[in-house]
Amino acid sequence: MDQGLPSGVTVAVRVRPLTKSEKKNNPQSLVQVFNEHLLTFDSKDLETNDNRGGLRRRPKNVTMRFDKVFDQNSTSLQLFDQTTKHLVDEVLMGYNCTCFAYGATGAGKTFTMIGNAESPGVMVLTMQQLFNKIRDDPSTEYQVRVSYLEIYNETLRDLLVQNSTALVIRDTEGRDVIISGLSYRVPTTAEEVLAWLEEGNTRRSQSSTEANSQSSRSHAILQVIVEKKVISSGTSVSYQTGKFSLVDLAGSERAAQMRNTGQRLVEGANINKSLLALGNCITALAGMRRNAENGVSRAGYVPFRGSKLTRLLKDSLSGNCKTVMIANVSPSFSSYEDTWNTLQYSYRAKNITMNVFKNEKQVAVQVSQYKDMLVDLQEENKKLKQLIVCAEAQAIERVNAQEMNNIQVFNSQIQQKLDHYTPYLSQIESINQNQRHYVDLIKKKELQLIEMKANLAHEQLIIVCAEEIEEIKEALRQLESQLLSLSMNALKEEDAIRTLELSETFKLRVNKAIAEASLVSLKALLERIRNSIHIRRLEVELEMTRIKLEVSNYNANNATNHPPRAVVSPPIREIEFKLPVKTPLRLHNTNVFSPTENTLRASKKLKTDTQITSPPIQKTKTTPTRRSSQTPPLPKPLPQGHPTRPSPKSDPMQIIQKKI
Repeated sequence: MDQGLPSGVTVAVRVRPLTKSEKKNNPQSLVQVFNEHLLTFDSKDLETNDNRGGLRRRPKNVTMRFDKVFDQNSTSLQLFDQTTKHLVDEVLMGYNCTCFAYGATGAGKTFTMIGNAESPGVMVLTMQQLFNKIRDDPSTEYQVRVSYLEIYNETLRDLLVQNSTALVIRDTEGRDVIISGLSYRVPTTAEEVLAWLEEGNTRRSQSSTEANSQSSRSHAILQVIVEKKVISSGTSVSYQTGKFSLVDLAGSERAAQMRNTGQRLVEGANINKSLLALGNCITALAGMRRNAENGVSRAGYVPFRGSKLTRLLKDSLSGNCKTVMIANVSPSFSSYEDTWNTLQYSYRAKNITMNVFKNEKQVAVQVSQYKDMLVDLQEENKKLKQLIVCAEAQAIERVNAQEMNNIQVFNSQIQQKLDHYTPYLSQIESINQNQRHYVDLIKKKELQLIEMKANLAHEQLIIVCAEEIEEIKEALRQLESQLLSLSMNALKEEDAIRTLELSETFKLRVNKAIAEASLVSLKALLERIRNSIHIRRLEVELEMTRIKLEVSNYNANNATNHPPRAVVSPPIREIEFKLPVKTPLRLHNTNVFSPTENTLRASKKLKTDTQITSPPIQKTKTTPTRRSSQTPPLPKPLPQGHPTRPSPKSDPMQIIQKKI
């Protein structure tokens, strides 16, 4: 611990702006700021009564010098940077620091210390700066604790506890002051502290007065304790503990001017009492410095026990602390006395001198001490193990006979229940075995069902093939009937030609030419039909052979894998193709046309057209089949060289090709 460095109270004065009502009454300012150190109170330049708010006394015209002076246009951030910001570094080095706002009610103390969302106060800015510094030094171990309390009517209350009881101030051996029952919270960020600050302000005593619509009726103190662990070379470890007290004092009031009654009057009296005690302490401390400068050795008395406030601020005013006092004053002539008193006490506080030293505890441990400590700890550990063994033995002995009997009775009851449920368990096991057996049977039946479905699918395929074969046979029959019709038409043509030959030579030649041309085309058509039928017959025979092989293989597989079953399948019949026998052309007496008509028709065709058309073919009755009762009409004969092709709807060759 160092011997201490002399330090005085840093006093800053902040002049708040005039309110709208104050500007309306008198826009002149009672306090004039010259620079950042000098101000003048009640300047002689305002000698007229109108300029001095109707005051008939002579102007004081007092110029004072302070450490810092802030005019009406200053911001809380500027005030913090020039007065309080450096105290954060002092706290982190292990020094005690205090910043408190002093002044009359309505002078702007709460705005300076707490502020609002647009202009945060000194408390908020201090917490942000503190945690920024801690974050920038990750190699050092810090621990932060926070408390927030108020002094209301000379009673201490914890603002971080709902419905807090009265707290008690106690003095320690080192003449430090502690508060019994005060709660502390450990934050990790500045946002947590600000949230707790807002929580405490909701519990703080406030009310409306003539001077301020939201007047603080208590003194609020935010204490931040920072413990820093410093490891030096070797085995030396030091702990530095700094405390930062941020105080928002309630403002002094004049009862006659404020028109307070009842509870407001009691609150104002207690506020004035504590502020008067604070002023007396400041005066006494300033007098002690003057005596020391004048060579007077008499020790002065400082009445710190005059109020709870002065007891808490004892270290901040005369002990181990670096203190910043922010005096808030109003420039209005309506606050003439309050502003003058505030400036007087602030000017006196400049004369207070304190010895400041760092709160540091060093722990130096040698290696030999570590060995001794290790031996002691091992012995203590051995003793503790022996105590544990003895305690376990005693616990076992404390189990009496009644407890053992209860355990035995409980075991017998459990055994009876087991005996009772044993046959049920055997029945359940047999039921499970039966279930497994039935499950196996169901699986086997499912496999058999799958095989039966497969066999049924094969049988259905065979039936479909048989039906398709029948359709092919039917189409072949239709082709045979068409061939027969064509043969009959050819015979009729031959008969017509021969009839024309008997009439006259020219007619015979014409009819002969017609007959020969028709006969050639018919023969070519018949030849193509025979070839097509022959090809289709071969394809059908191949397909039937393949189907028979598949059916025989299928029956052989069923005979080997399954017991024979009585399955009736439709008989597969061979396809028999019958072509009409070629018969020689014979002449008949029946003519399609008369000889004269035939002669005229033949002569017209020879002269005008090279195409030769055959007479229309009449429908012939055929034997009804299973599919239809009528034979489709034959196509008309086409000229020589033109491909003969039946219509798509009744072409039997297409039907056969599709089925195959």
